[in-house]
Amino acid sequence: MFDTLFSLSFSDLDSIARKSGLILRRFLKFSASGFLLALLRSVTKGDASLSHLAMQLGTLQSSAMSRQGMHKRFSPASSAFLRWLNARYLLFQLARTQKGSVP
Repeated sequence: MFDTLFSLSFSDLDSIARKSGLILRRFLKFSASGFLLALLRSVTKGDASLSHLAMQLGTLQSSAMSRQGMHKRFSPASSAFLRWLNARYLLFQLARTQKGSVP
């Protein structure tokens, strides 16, 4: 049960993104999974400029997005999306820790 708590599919991520307001309509240049993966790749490489984020997203999606388009995605909705994922991951880790400490 605990191992599957944090397993999210791409459709789960898109659903969360719709609820948070990150995605308002279906758009081929942007998906929640692409946004998250591009953000993680850019941050781990140490280059999280808007141009680099847009380039990373372009490698993951069917077509590229401009850096201005990427800039528009950073909003209270994207913050809500990332906070929700963060909270879910922390709950997952807490559950794993508690599971390991139970005799």
